[in-house]
Amino acid sequence: MAVCGFQMLGSLKISLGGEDVTSAVPGGKARLLLAYLVLAYDMPRSRKQLAFDFWPDSTEKQAMSNLRKLLHRIRESLPQIDRYVSITPSYLQWNQDAPCQSDVAEFEKAAQGHTISELRHAEELYRGELLPGFYEEWLETKRELLAQTIVNVLEKLVALLESRREYASALSFANKLLIRNPLREETYRTAMRLHALIHDRAGVMQTYAQLQDVLNDELGIGPSAETERLLEKLTRNGGEPPAVPLDKTPLIGRIGEWECMLEAWKQASAGQPSLLVLKGTAGIGKTRLSLAFMEWVENQGIQTAYAACLASVKSLSYTPVTAWLRSVPIPPLCIEAKSELSRLLPEFMELYPDLPKPNPVREKWQLNRWYEAIELMLLVKEPLLLVLDDIQWSDARR
Repeated sequence: MAVCGFQMLGSLKISLGGEDVTSAVPGGKARLLLAYLVLAYDMPRSRKQLAFDFWPDSTEKQAMSNLRKLLHRIRESLPQIDRYVSITPSYLQWNQDAPCQSDVAEFEKAAQGHTISELRHAEELYRGELLPGFYEEWLETKRELLAQTIVNVLEKLVALLESRREYASALSFANKLLIRNPLREETYRTAMRLHALIHDRAGVMQTYAQLQDVLNDELGIGPSAETERLLEKLTRNGGEPPAVPLDKTPLIGRIGEWECMLEAWKQASAGQPSLLVLKGTAGIGKTRLSLAFMEWVENQGIQTAYAACLASVKSLSYTPVTAWLRSVPIPPLCIEAKSELSRLLPEFMELYPDLPKPNPVREKWQLNRWYEAIELMLLVKEPLLLVLDDIQWSDARR
């Protein structure tokens, strides 16, 4: 039996045996009825239900009569339709033995995929809303479901491409999300981060300005505090080089390691602190990978702190901790905490002239209080990413 095809996303096109028969189907109601049967491919539909769905404002008798007349016109115009549709006195159903290719079915299958190629295929199939130009009530639920499905597909594509550091591609799909829902502020933040990841500061500002205009015009409000904080973070350096110079050449490969780092970060962001160690021989790119991940985290508006251990100062065990402390803004702290921190940050004595000198550490409780002060300063804003490079030189012990 010749294959039939139905294109229903963005427009309606019907083909039987490879021939376009859309214009041969007698009118919009007839085309919609065939599309209805294809959408309910494996489910028989009673004539009574069909009559009600297509003529809800008519009496049952009149609606049933309308359905009979419509079927008669379809059979006259398309004699071969009986090979594709089972028509009985009680119900109608698409013939299960008739091969039928539907862009809706193909889209729904691809949308359930987990790979970039499957999701890209789904995005390509969704050319527009389901059966545009038809406004029957029964159609709205399916139409809305598919509209939400394409949003889910785009969100998964953005996440997958970002996790693989394909930031420009991820940004293109984030922009498609903005077209579908221009009031979703979270998507603007995603786009801002992605612009930052490709070092497009102008794009960050432009996306923020677009959000400002949309929210003001549509809702009479401004961006949220979360978005404002992200903007400040992404533009903080004013275009100056970052504190930790990064190699701007693309980071090639390392997909497995990167996904492992993402999973550890996901756990940490959910309140489960994680320690991840990158091991390997010298020169294989551990530092490059960790700094790329640090940049990715920073571009989400999240605090990071970097420290490197040096062989020349390996006897100074707290040198990396001092570097971390100097990497973060000074939060509001009590006098006791500032005094404890001055052990590692002697500049505190100049910043706070009345600060008492810390007592020598002789007891374990004094050491714990010192550690608590360090924790207070580092964890004033969570989550936090601490990067320690060349840990083998962290102290003199082997």
